[in-house]
Amino acid sequence: CGQCQPGNAPAINSGAAGYARDCVPCDGRDSKVNWVYYLLVVYVPLLVVFLIIIVFNIRLTTGPVNSFILFAQVISTTLDINQQGAAPLNVVYGGGTEAFQKSYQIPYNFFNLNLHVLGNLFPPFCLHESIDPSNVLLFRCIEGFFPLLIIIVILLLLRCQKCFKVCSKLTSCCEPQCRKYRIGTSPAQAFAAFVLLSYNRLCQTTSYLLTSITLLNPSLESKSERVFYQGNYASSDSNYTIPYKLVAYLVTVLLVAVPIALFHYPVKWLERLVSKVGCLRNVYPTASIAILLDTFQGCFKDNRRYFAGLYLALRLLLFYAYLLPILQALLVQDVIIIAYIFLLSTLKPYKDKRLNFLDTAILTNMAFINILSWYSVDAG
Repeated sequence: CGQCQPGNAPAINSGAAGYARDCVPCDGRDSKVNWVYYLLVVYVPLLVVFLIIIVFNIRLTTGPVNSFILFAQVISTTLDINQQGAAPLNVVYGGGTEAFQKSYQIPYNFFNLNLHVLGNLFPPFCLHESIDPSNVLLFRCIEGFFPLLIIIVILLLLRCQKCFKVCSKLTSCCEPQCRKYRIGTSPAQAFAAFVLLSYNRLCQTTSYLLTSITLLNPSLESKSERVFYQGNYASSDSNYTIPYKLVAYLVTVLLVAVPIALFHYPVKWLERLVSKVGCLRNVYPTASIAILLDTFQGCFKDNRRYFAGLYLALRLLLFYAYLLPILQALLVQDVIIIAYIFLLSTLKPYKDKRLNFLDTAILTNMAFINILSWYSVDAG
């Protein structure tokens, strides 16, 4: 029922979907070394990725990059894409199947911040003998927020000019060669990248924490509701609700708040509020907020900028459909995708007409894949 046998614990570097797939022997003797492995395969790559985004001012939220990230995130986490079809790949191609699987799983999972797949470079390892699958999902939540910590630290360093005079000296001595690498608006770009990459990851993890399943007796009568990924807990068990579901609910509030905030591009209402309450001028500088919102919405027409919020809401809706039974979830997902296809084809929100066509094609492809997944589950 989702719990490892005594003397075993979940392998933190197993599974590509965010939860630990395998159990491994775990007696605590190698825990300290395994924590080092864990930091190396998850947090160090995250640190490197976001430092590159900040230093080189990389923008992930506009144009075809945004469309590809949407496809990579949704197709690798919310739709049932695997090798088990009418002719499973391991039957057709034999031993080359695993390499083929990794060829699409690793790059796609990168855009979900599922960097623990790099842990496949190490044999499966545990972190502590007392860790269970639900603890692993909490680790995934922490990993999802780690880029925000990086950005906050960078901003604090930029504000603390007196403490880091060396930085200004280095900046002045490398002019004009290093001018293109100035931080500039890159913290805003990095925050937008954090939202874009971590949002899907947090949707995935919280939906796993909240998903339940009905246990049936031999007569197919309902017996009890259990936590899907750890069936030794009842859905209403306080030992699960307080530490796990509570975290999932709090994160869900943030996940709902972000697309709502992006529905309101014109900050005139905020400007009016700030003008009336003078003490808010330094706390909420409208110019900075406009720059931040523009990183999400700059590729959309002025009267369609709310689509930035709709794209995040799409991820949230697709994941939380899994709180329904599997066949109903796939049907609801397809309805949601088709609704977005209708909105895209009708309203054409992008300034660049090619992007309207590209996103419509990507969502149509996702809808077909979901229909095939629905058929395979129903046939099974």
